[in-house]
Amino acid sequence: RLYLLGCMEELGFEASRHHRELGARLAPLLRPGDRVRVLGTEAAAVIEGLGAGGAAPGSGAVLDSLAAATTEFATWPGAVLLKGSRRYALEGVLPAGEGNAHA
Repeated sequence: RLYLLGCMEELGFEASRHHRELGARLAPLLRPGDRVRVLGTEAAAVIEGLGAGGAAPGSGAVLDSLAAATTEFATWPGAVLLKGSRRYALEGVLPAGEGNAHA
């Protein structure tokens, strides 16, 4: 499974803590071979939380653009779970016509 996540932008001054907690809570759910890719201002905190939660080294990574997320999506052979703040427009990784729920 590929977890393609955009950060949560509406959390205020506690954002880093909440993103670390997200990573820590996600870590035990990961199966061997799963990947977590995170786009956004608090992406490093999610990855830090994954490590603290016991995720396998290398299972998580920070993405620097929607284009990088699109590449991850397009090349992933399994299930993909998308979730993120509207700011990151992750529906843009979907093939044309499939991501217009918020258009």
